[in-house]
Amino acid sequence: MKQFLMEKTKYIREPWRLRVHLAYLLLIIFSLTADPQGNFFWIGSGLIIIGLLIRAWASGIIKKDDELATDGPYSLCRNPLYVGNFMIGYGFSFINGHPASFIAITVYFLIIYPFTLRKEETKLEKFFGDDFIAYRSQVRRFIPRLTPYTKLGGWSLHQYLVDNKDFLNETAVLLLWFWTIWQFLPA
Repeated sequence: MKQFLMEKTKYIREPWRLRVHLAYLLLIIFSLTADPQGNFFWIGSGLIIIGLLIRAWASGIIKKDDELATDGPYSLCRNPLYVGNFMIGYGFSFINGHPASFIAITVYFLIIYPFTLRKEETKLEKFFGDDFIAYRSQVRRFIPRLTPYTKLGGWSLHQYLVDNKDFLNETAVLLLWFWTIWQFLPA
């Protein structure tokens, strides 16, 4: 019973875990209320596709809690998955076309991500010690380096599909994007 209660209260104790649920809620709202103007649809779609590709690249590299990811996109910035999230979030904001969507996604990122980053970096420092400290001193959180910290290779389809199962997130975003596109097709 204690384990059951601990599992059910994790979002109260660790509210940053709600970030995925809140992000999907925002994207769904942005899709339902979308009214793209001019080139905003194309700009937003481009950001979404680039964000999905960055996330797929990063997810095919990272081996969560097993080894410090410093290859591929992690060689350019420490949080490429989040860079992809930013691009996807702002992409849907562009497609939505309302200024309130830009405000909402910005507030979401400013509230959720500082807590998440602090928690994750504390965990990484605990797990990987001096290796993480050296990496953190050379690679910025979001702004990419001009030269890789290590190598840009090392992507694994198995890592992406089986170990991390991140393709499920990308598939959900793609389906939501396709649904949004479908709303604007001529009848």
